[in-house]
Parts: sequence; C-alpha cells; structure tokens
Amino acid sequence: MPLTSLPNELLDNLVDRVAHTAPESLKALALVSRYFLHRCRYHLFQTIRLSGGSSEATQIRKKFEASPTLFKYPRNLSITHCFDFFLYEDFALDGEKGFLRMVDQLDNLRNLDIIDEEHPDSVPHWNEMSEVLQAVYRKLLSHPLIHLSISLPKGFPGHFISSILTLQELNIDDVTDSLGGGSAADVGSSNLHWGLKTLQFCHRGAYPTSLLRNMQGSLLERLTRLTLDITTIGGHLFAWSKFLPACRSQLLTLTMRYTGPTSRYPGGNGQNIVSAALVDVTAHARPFPSFPRLLHLRVELHSFNDSRDPLQNPEYPYITPSFQTLFLYSILGGQSVRRSLITLDINLNWTSSSRLNPREALRTVQDRGWVQVDGALSSEEIFPDLIAVRIHTAVRVGGRLFMSYDDHASQVITGLRVQATTALEKTQGRLRVLDVGDEVTHLRFNELVCSR
Repeated sequence: MPLTSLPNELLDNLVDRVAHTAPESLKALALVSRYFLHRCRYHLFQTIRLSGGSSEATQIRKKFEASPTLFKYPRNLSITHCFDFFLYEDFALDGEKGFLRMVDQLDNLRNLDIIDEEHPDSVPHWNEMSEVLQAVYRKLLSHPLIHLSISLPKGFPGHFISSILTLQELNIDDVTDSLGGGSAADVGSSNLHWGLKTLQFCHRGAYPTSLLRNMQGSLLERLTRLTLDITTIGGHLFAWSKFLPACRSQLLTLTMRYTGPTSRYPGGNGQNIVSAALVDVTAHARPFPSFPRLLHLRVELHSFNDSRDPLQNPEYPYITPSFQTLFLYSILGGQSVRRSLITLDINLNWTSSSRLNPREALRTVQDRGWVQVDGALSSEEIFPDLIAVRIHTAVRVGGRLFMSYDDHASQVITGLRVQATTALEKTQGRLRVLDVGDEVTHLRFNELVCSR
C-alpha cells in the first residue's frame, strides 16, 4: 500500500512512536519520504537549547535563517547561564540583533526556560541592559507561554510576567528581590488572571514580592503543585499565615525548602532560618495549614550552625541539629489534624563548623525530636493513608560533604541509615517503603510517587 493512501493521522502517529522509542532514527525516517518530513521536523526542531557563548546562538540562528520554514517548529527554548550568555562580549557586539530576529519568528513558542541559578552575583539590572536585549525579553514573554522558568534581572518589570494569561506552570528564581518594589514591579491582583497549576517560587529578599503577595484567592485555587524556597523569616511568616492557606483546596504536591543562614540574604541577621522558624512557630503556637487533598509532601531543611549561643540567648534555645526534627514535627503532627498524605519525603542537610568531629554526625537522628516525629507518623488517626516515607540526612563539615571524603565514609553512611531506621521504629511497621538511602528502597519510593 503506497504511503499516499494512508491518512495523515496514521503517518504522524508512526513518526511520534519513532520519536518516543528511537529518536536517533528520526533523521533517517525524514529521508524515507516527504510524507514523513513535516512530522519529523516537528520533533527534530521543537526544542532549542543554548548554554554556551554567542557562537552557539549564531550557529543556530543561521541554520534557521537559511531555512525560514523551520521557525514554525520550535515550541521549547532553554537558555541556561542566561546572564553570562547575554552579557558575553561577542554576543553584545554581534549577536543581539540577530538573536532578536530569531526569537521574533518563534511564533509557536510555548515553553521557555531562561535561567541562571549558579551566578547570582552577576545578575544585571534591567535598566542597564541594552534596548535590543530588553526587546528580546519582551518578545519572549509576549508569546502565549504554558511553562515559564525564569531567573529575574534586577528591577525586572513584573507586568511582563503577570500579562501571560496562558501560564499553567511558573518557576521564578528571584535572587535579588527584583520584584520587590517600584511602579514597574507593583503588580495588582486585579491584573492577574492566571490559571496556574504548578508554581515554584524562590524569593531571597527580606519580604515577599508584590507579585507573590497578590497571588491570592482565585489565582491559587487551581494550584495542584507548589514549591516554595524560604530563606528569610519574613518569607516564612508570609508562607504560613497567608500564602499556603490561600492554595489549600486543590493542592496535591507540596515542596517546602528552608535553606541557608539568614545573613546570606537581605534583611538577615545571621540566625539559622530553620531555628528562627521554629522559635516563631513555638512562641506563637502557629499551626501549619491543613490541605484536604495533599498526597505528597517534601520537606527540605538546610541548616547551618546558629551564630547565637543558646546558653547566652535563652530565647533561641535550639541547637543543631535538634531544631530540624522539632520543626519537622511542627509541620507533621503539631496540631493532630487528620492528613491525607500517602508519601513523605524528608531531606535534612546540616552544615557544621570545621571543629566538629565527623563521627559526631552519627548522633544526627538520635535527637529527642525524632520521638515526636515517629509518634506523629505512626498515628493512623493523623496519617491513615501513609504508605511511604523517605528520610535522607547529610552532614557537611567546613563546607564539605564529609561522607565523601572521610576515611570512615562507609561506616558513617551505614550508621546514618541504621539510625534513620531506628528513629522511625514505630512508623516503619505500617509502611510499604521506608527509604533511608539504599538503592532498592530509593527505587520503590520513586515508583510509588510516580504511580499516584
């Protein structure tokens, strides 16, 4: 039977199957018949990835300009190390206008990643960017995007993001308090009409941005996945009292990451953010919001030695690492509210001073806080549907993950796993999977998460 007698839908399905199972064969398939060419191009050119200097961008641009019909295929554009990329000297001299011409023709762009998570010190200011580079941002954000992941320049106009009404997935890395003030960044809730389903927000300023503050009410009702990076006590207060309660109705997956000493961020005083949050929760009996539909919870606590001496500052009585488990308990069981969780992923990282003997890390999961955590998780009244728990711990000494360097690394790793199992002695009896870091339980936990 000749190919011409087959419906286009069948031919497209054939190419789609090849793209899924054997993508390396797409180029050969495109040469078999012109009837396969369009669909093969759809897969071959649907994603543009840029991570190097201007020569990489110039090469891709020339390829597309040599065959203008290719511009209709890309749906995904990913630019990593974007600030280095845009400020690269050759790009500034030669590539800006050419790059603008290329993005100007990407009419079917739907997914955009323009990120630079590794170079927060090189973040440029919006007003210092060239007019052409500002035009590149405007054009990229004028498309009806479904997914956007962006590291913001300083002083970035917030309305560029709030005006994308088609957004369903948004990941903002605001490393410099970019959206914190100014008329351009002041986004009123009346201007937001998103139907977001997935939100990841990392804000490292002293206070929540206007964009985050105005994402209330109906804007958050359809959220099913939420990730919040909390780096300041102001961000913690806002998350517990305002933001999380506003998105409680449909949320299925929640990730909360507390990271770093607050001295690293604007408005910080050097106190450990996890310790500071525990003091707040304890002093004000602040309840963690309940989520009637929440199935998966991931809690990451990245702690540093607190700069305050608890003996001389009794208002900060928690020392590393006990405040990690006590704070975890305040999230899990402090209010004895029935929860619908089926999986719980706990990641505890502790960076200590170089004075600590690495062997002392074996005390990490023996803290008294684990008694409360085990009691909460083993309660069928609070967690009737819980089937899998992952608990991973890591200790860094002087900035190094000592388990990778210490002569007794295998002994330490084994000790941590044994103690993690012991710490949840009551809980593990009612679970299908308790993942403490070995390969088998790691895979089983991931399978359960993916199947739900």
